[in-house]
Amino acid sequence: MKAMVCEAFGGPEVLALREVPDPPPPGPGEITVRIAARGVQYVDVLMLAGKYQFRPEPPFIPGGEAAGEVIAAFSEHFEDHWLSGMRAKLGLITRQPDDLELVRAWLDVMHRNQCDYTVTFRRLCDAAEGSGAAEHESSAGEGEDAGRCALFLRGEEYREWAGRWRLRLAREPQTGRERAESMRRVNPAFIPRNHRVEQVINAAIEREDFAPFEEMLLVLSRPYEDQEAFAAYAAPPRPAERVLQTFCGT
Repeated sequence: MKAMVCEAFGGPEVLALREVPDPPPPGPGEITVRIAARGVQYVDVLMLAGKYQFRPEPPFIPGGEAAGEVIAAFSEHFEDHWLSGMRAKLGLITRQPDDLELVRAWLDVMHRNQCDYTVTFRRLCDAAEGSGAAEHESSAGEGEDAGRCALFLRGEEYREWAGRWRLRLAREPQTGRERAESMRRVNPAFIPRNHRVEQVINAAIEREDFAPFEEMLLVLSRPYEDQEAFAAYAAPPRPAERVLQTFCGT
């Protein structure tokens, strides 16, 4: 394969297009990507000059930002770990053949209905507390589901999926309370939302006011706990508050 190789420390002139050996097959936790586009960052400029904190000796291939096509992967391993995490988020501790389809259906419903990922998963924890065969067979929980349906543009899509989810939960050994508690340990109530981070930065820069930072830090130190006094931090941004540009330095 071809690569731009840094053969000595210096500026861009030290780069040379060379033929290098193809990479070995990917091992556990690795993938092989056919690079289609490569980004150049300030870090790469420092690395070429030998001035970055990580200082590889020439010859080396610089660049850590790239995009392309995965041509070899450990996809089965990745999907297995990903599905295990999603089972936990949905309150499932056993493995069933239809779990992957159930998870994908849930994510599709959330996407089509423009649901907030964090809020919707957290509210699902409340639904899990009384879920099971008995609830599915009766009308129990329908009033509570009405509140969750409000998170969706089309509430009937949530109801249809929730019915399938409750049938699946009926095959689980834990109680509703145990299930809800385990879900709350993996579905945070609070995350560092971009609009909140920007407000904190602006307060510090423009007014030298660090109180918002201290308060947000306090909230985020307990992300999996319901904190009624700070409920506003759990809310997604309003349209006017959406941050459309952010930087890695924040």
